[in-house]
Amino acid sequence: MIDPYHFISYFGFTASEVKALCDRFEINIEEARNWYNGYFVELNQPIYNPTSVTNYLRRQKIGNYWNRTETYEALKDYIVFDFDGLQNKFARLIAGEQLNINPDKFSNDMSTFNSTDDVLTLLVHLGYLSYCWEKRKVRIPNEEVKREFINSIEDLDSWDTVVKAINDSRSLTI
Repeated sequence: MIDPYHFISYFGFTASEVKALCDRFEINIEEARNWYNGYFVELNQPIYNPTSVTNYLRRQKIGNYWNRTETYEALKDYIVFDFDGLQNKFARLIAGEQLNINPDKFSNDMSTFNSTDDVLTLLVHLGYLSYCWEKRKVRIPNEEVKREFINSIEDLDSWDTVVKAINDSRSLTI
């Protein structure tokens, strides 16, 4: 969500709600935090993915419970063709960086993209990226979604370029 406004309390589980659930079900809160936390609707209020937390509690097993969307599959073409430098930006996101974006230009069209900002804004709408409106930055919210990114591009012919860019990015942050 770019600007959740009135919907903040309906978006996901808060940190205190997940802590109470983990205590009740005797589940590791640190694992839940690493895997399912990371959406920010306000600067200091992290939100957890409720579907994934519920599956974690029910199965008592950490795992990838992400719901894939058809729209993301369509975005692979933009990655393969390195549209507007997307491969490098995806590598930087996977390496843990936050990227500045301007979501205001997004036309709410799921098939026409004029810049990486449009693609990244759509990924915010789909839940693949978390957007902090105070900083105007996106990032991959948690381990669950990070693994989805890696799984989705692993089989691409251009993966070698992305892996190199991820490694280059990591070496810059160390």
